[in-house]
Amino acid sequence: MCNLQIKSIREMIKSQINSMATIALSGSQSNGPSLSEYQETKQSVKTFLIENFYSDDIKLLGHYLTSDNVLFLAIEVAAGGFVHPHKHDMFEKVIVLNGSYTDEIAGETFSAGDRQILVPGMLHSMRSENSCIVNVIRSNFQI
Repeated sequence: MCNLQIKSIREMIKSQINSMATIALSGSQSNGPSLSEYQETKQSVKTFLIENFYSDDIKLLGHYLTSDNVLFLAIEVAAGGFVHPHKHDMFEKVIVLNGSYTDEIAGETFSAGDRQILVPGMLHSMRSENSCIVNVIRSNFQI
């Protein structure tokens, strides 16, 4: 895939996440986080993810946390990049938009269009030999 296509995918993801944030923030305060809460959450999520899971080859393209604690992430994994083995106390769905990655714990490879569903407490990892872009959705309920 050429750099122009990857740039286009990045811009599309950023636009979608910004749209989700705008829609959520334009409603009444009871329907979503305030702008200051969103900004605080945005920084704390980014810091937490970078400090705990990601190698230097991971780019967080965007993220959004809804009022009912559903976390949407858009992540680019560079060639050779990895996410250390870890687990969550929530459900997680990983959707591959471009490229492929291998979950070395499960021993499975996921390519563009594939979905990986993870249940709470399931140990998993991610390594991409040739790069990939994924959407990750985390939630306290099954998604």
